[in-house]
Amino acid sequence: FHFKGKRVTASINNSEKENKTLIFRTRREGDVFSFQKRNITKPLGKALREINVPSQLRGSVLCLCEGAAVLWCEALGYSEQGKKYVNSQKLTIELSEERCYDVTQGR
Repeated sequence: FHFKGKRVTASINNSEKENKTLIFRTRREGDVFSFQKRNITKPLGKALREINVPSQLRGSVLCLCEGAAVLWCEALGYSEQGKKYVNSQKLTIELSEERCYDVTQGR
């Protein structure tokens, strides 16, 4: 599919687990992101502020979500929950263009 001029490709092998509803969307109130290796979960907005994503871009960051749990975020990559999908169900996500925000810009 296309999102803001970028081609997004995603695939998942969902045959091994029960069917879950995964949705690509932008950030919503209540979204949370669990950082890999840090064992912490933060509201998505706070996680985006932590890596200095400008406020005007935070609402347009593309995410793959299961409910309020963010599995993948364009600016942050895979969350801890998303990593489990990558390992167990071969989840892959590719963008044809630059991310909306390059995480190296703010550092």
